[in-house]
Amino acid sequence: MEIEINTTSSEAVYAQIVRQIREAVQSGALKGGHSLPTVRQLAGDLMINPNTVAKAYKMLEADRLVRGAGRAGTFIEDNALMQLELSNNQDAKYELSAVLKSLQGKGLNKAQLQQLLLDEVERLSAEPDPDEDRQISFKGDGFTSRFPRFLKRT
Repeated sequence: MEIEINTTSSEAVYAQIVRQIREAVQSGALKGGHSLPTVRQLAGDLMINPNTVAKAYKMLEADRLVRGAGRAGTFIEDNALMQLELSNNQDAKYELSAVLKSLQGKGLNKAQLQQLLLDEVERLSAEPDPDEDRQISFKGDGFTSRFPRFLKRT
């Protein structure tokens, strides 16, 4: 995994490191037990202050995504993906709660909030899944006649 820093970004450098490591755990590029570069090594590679890398690693450690092992280095926790999913769920609940409270403050009642939320979830679920390569329908000439042709296309 390669970490890249955008010096023109409004995102703090330590936050860029945290985000990129979180994304690598989420995508499976970093798995439990994987060793991260030492603070000095990463700071030297990125040409940044070691305290910046140390701050990023401390934040990841607080989120239970990495564990420091002293001179042995810093490692991705075995259950990092599960911790990340829990953290994402908690973040989502917090953000959703803040939005709902804000909308209540604008005079929307519970029924209106529920309808807005359901409509938005429905809209999102109706959008095509970008991770899905393609969808296939077996309507018309039947599953058994079209399935072999589908397999030949893959």
